[in-house]
This record gives sequence, structure tokens and C-alpha cells, in this order.
Amino acid sequence: RQIAFDVLTAVEQGASSGDELDRALVGVNSREAGLATELVFGVLRRRAQLHALMSAVASRRPEQMDAQVRIAIELARINCATSTACPTTRR
Repeated sequence: RQIAFDVLTAVEQGASSGDELDRALVGVNSREAGLATELVFGVLRRRAQLHALMSAVASRRPEQMDAQVRIAIELARINCATSTACPTTRR
């Protein structure tokens, strides 16, 4: 999860997601690499939906949030959407 957060933070600052992910995954075991890849591309694919959800419940628009806070929320939502560990009533 930390790898995904770091990659998305770099992407926020203009880095290429693929290049940044490749760099971050050097020496990482396949399980962690798979999770990081799924989380990064899940957030990037669903960012518009995530922002719509955040806008409905947050006092600030996603564009006005601190980037690190917004990325953490995006990752948490994608993690729950792809994990069996999160309660289904919260999906």
C-alpha cells in the first residue's frame, strides 16, 4: 500500500505511472507488486468515480483537498473494493 501511495504521489507531481511503478517495484516480491499495481491502476481508472463519491460526502471538493489526503482516501476505497477483508455493506 505504501508503494501505491508513493507512486500515486509521484504521478500527482507529473511522473508517468508506468515508469514510476516500474522503479518502485524493483526487488519487491510478486504478491506486493501485484497489490501495488492493482491499487495504482485501480485508482487511476476510477478516479472520476472516486471524486464523485468524495464530493457527495466531504466538506471539500477533491480538487481542494491536500493531495496526500485525497490519495489516501482513493487508495482506501479501491482497497475495499478489491478486498474481501472489507465489509460488503460498505462497498
